[in-house]
Amino acid sequence: MSIPKFSELPLDKKGPHHNAWGLYGPKDELGTLNRLTKDIVASAASLIKTGDRVSLNWPLDAQGDLPFFGRQEFHKEIIHKAPRVVNDDVWTFNTQVRAIE
Repeated sequence: MSIPKFSELPLDKKGPHHNAWGLYGPKDELGTLNRLTKDIVASAASLIKTGDRVSLNWPLDAQGDLPFFGRQEFHKEIIHKAPRVVNDDVWTFNTQVRAIE
């Protein structure tokens, strides 16, 4: 499958500007993961030499106090539900807070 040129987007005229919705079919839930075929994954696995692993975990508050482009920074609020011994956690974070525009 070929990837459309940026100038050919949006694919779905009802979606957001420059979207590629529908590229892998109307019921697709994998997006570009469709491009990782069994052959590609097997080929990549054959390149492993040491078995070293790298953690991709990153704390949600690691972005600092000054997110780019005026976006909202991470915020966690704990709402105590006294007299019960339960809390509600409200997490607010922008998934593109560090994206370059």
